[in-house]
Amino acid sequence: MANIYEVAQRAYDQSIKALRGMTKLIELAVDDYDGRVTLNQFDILLQYSLLQVALADGYLNVHECLFIKELTRYSDFCVFLNQRGFHDVTWLTIYNTNEEFLRELLMAAEDAIIELSKDFIFVFSLIDSVTEYDYVSDLKRNIILMIMATCQSDGHAESDELGNGCLIVDVVNVVEDIIRKTERRLRK
Repeated sequence: MANIYEVAQRAYDQSIKALRGMTKLIELAVDDYDGRVTLNQFDILLQYSLLQVALADGYLNVHECLFIKELTRYSDFCVFLNQRGFHDVTWLTIYNTNEEFLRELLMAAEDAIIELSKDFIFVFSLIDSVTEYDYVSDLKRNIILMIMATCQSDGHAESDELGNGCLIVDVVNVVEDIIRKTERRLRK
């Protein structure tokens, strides 16, 4: 298990490094932009998405829950929920609740998560489309590593987990689409 966590932690650290590089570019151009906002958004999107993956096999165990909780550093999905009117949501609550209630919780939070993802998509698309470095490919590779590690954090990867929809992958795909469209427009 430690090796799986180390792989995920390296992928997370590389993602944060790339995101910091991107946000520094924006901070140079925009006076009131705080790059920590993007890092916070990434953490919340990641934890939400990894919970989706972990729940896909119908069971969230303690290893998966701790894995998702401990992976991020800048923000926390439970704090995000509590700030938006959900009451007393903690990682212990998430672990101790039944999976059906947890699915309902994720569905109830979906609108707020989608709104948060729109800001993240805008920032990410803007920087990636105007720089030569391919941030989106690095981020996608690292996200896939973190998803695979989450699938294995309970001791075995289930096909339900691997084939499950995952919001953060959808977000990266939207970013890729925007970048392609932007590149086509710039070539005209």
